[in-house]
Amino acid sequence: MILLIEKKNLFLEIINNKSNRSYIIPCLILLGIYFIHYMFFVPFWPLDHDTFYKLLSVKNEFEFDYRDHQHWRWGSYTIYKIFSLFFDQNFITITSTSLVLFLLSALLFTYCVHINLGLFYSLIFTIFWITSKSLNYEIFSFSVVNQSLLPLAVLMFCIQRIKHNDLNLLNAIIISVVFFWLYSIKETNVFFFPLLFFFRDIRHNLNFVFKIILTCLFFYFLETVFFNFLSVEQFFFGRVFSLLSDNSPVFNEMADMEYAKMHGVNSNLEKFFLIFYRWYSAREWDTTIFYFSFIFSIVFLLNRENYYLSKNNFKILNSLLVLSFFLFTTFFIISLFPPTLGQPLNTRYLTVLLPFSYISIIIFIKIFINQSSYKLLSIILLSIVLTTFLSRPVFSLLTIDENFHYLSFTKHKGNSVFDRYNQYNKLYNSLHKYDCLIIDSTNPWVKLTLAEGLPLLLNKKVNIDEWEYIEGSDKLLRKISSNMCNNKLIIKENGIIFN
Repeated sequence: MILLIEKKNLFLEIINNKSNRSYIIPCLILLGIYFIHYMFFVPFWPLDHDTFYKLLSVKNEFEFDYRDHQHWRWGSYTIYKIFSLFFDQNFITITSTSLVLFLLSALLFTYCVHINLGLFYSLIFTIFWITSKSLNYEIFSFSVVNQSLLPLAVLMFCIQRIKHNDLNLLNAIIISVVFFWLYSIKETNVFFFPLLFFFRDIRHNLNFVFKIILTCLFFYFLETVFFNFLSVEQFFFGRVFSLLSDNSPVFNEMADMEYAKMHGVNSNLEKFFLIFYRWYSAREWDTTIFYFSFIFSIVFLLNRENYYLSKNNFKILNSLLVLSFFLFTTFFIISLFPPTLGQPLNTRYLTVLLPFSYISIIIFIKIFINQSSYKLLSIILLSIVLTTFLSRPVFSLLTIDENFHYLSFTKHKGNSVFDRYNQYNKLYNSLHKYDCLIIDSTNPWVKLTLAEGLPLLLNKKVNIDEWEYIEGSDKLLRKISSNMCNNKLIIKENGIIFN
């Protein structure tokens, strides 16, 4: 009997182990998985069109255009600009930087889970992370989603460590810097902030709250002065008012209800209900995860009778982050009559919430196991449930193509970062051998490979004047000096075929 109790205690000690030494296990799993990605599963065209044009503009030392919301998001291209001052930027450096940001985010989120919940739960979080289709499409994307994950992880790490006696000016400045870092990457990241001021250790010190607000307003003032200096148009109230002004293309696009037309919505009643459809724009398994996390977060916040819940700062912090983003994203509208969303329905706008949603579900699992009389059996049954739930996302991630931006990993199999760079380099060096270039791709941006892709991804320019599109087609480029297509080169969404 004593031996059985000792084994049970040892088992509980292992799954609840919060030591830095045990953190090495999920850490090594993450490093190993993403090293494999780096060496064998790199996409041919990893950038979405917003990121592509933004980086290309920075490379060409663009003139600031107040009408382009991507120009306002200076935090999303600052890293690229700084690195370009010291290194030549190309496919290898861009994708490697993106991977480092992504991996640091994963490691820091996992560390937060580990030190607060324990080894078993940090392993579950690791499994959620490496099997997430939405997150893993951001590995090499260098997008605003990719770059938002790290400051979100830093925000959680900083706030969960703050105690009531740490609410000084230095910590207020640190939190303000992280807030503004997130805002500088994408404006809607501020939706994580409002409910944070209800975090117990913060709301009890209004001076600390005012310090954060005043510091953020000071940063916003500096940003406004800087962009007014750059812009021919003056926006005295800064970026937010610029994006919501009548001159903003984003405002006009949403006001024209183009997103509603895409979803076949015509009547005002349908447009009203479209506001609540946002969370169904995610992938089906992500939608399930989101709604479970919303419900769990409400329970964790409002169930004050449960001592374990009411006294646990990490659970309260995560719940506030989940509900804050949920509420403000859901009701982000720029017009009530007719109802008009502030941003289109798109799964990538919701991806940043996934880490916090996973944590909500993992907190529930921990509570369930802690209160179970048969902990080992509970873990076995939960493992079976999670395996069946994750089977479809994993299969989709590995084998199912959604569109040109979301190709399955098997389409990239066998290609490292260096292989992809060499493919672009081979294209540049062998162009003189070919008469025609065929764009056999559903990705409309692949056609930019010659004129703009190679300057950004290879740091080499092609004399595009030597080539012309065949009349009536944007899929076939022919060398002007040639009348025939005897030697053809085919560019697909996942690689190049050299005939």
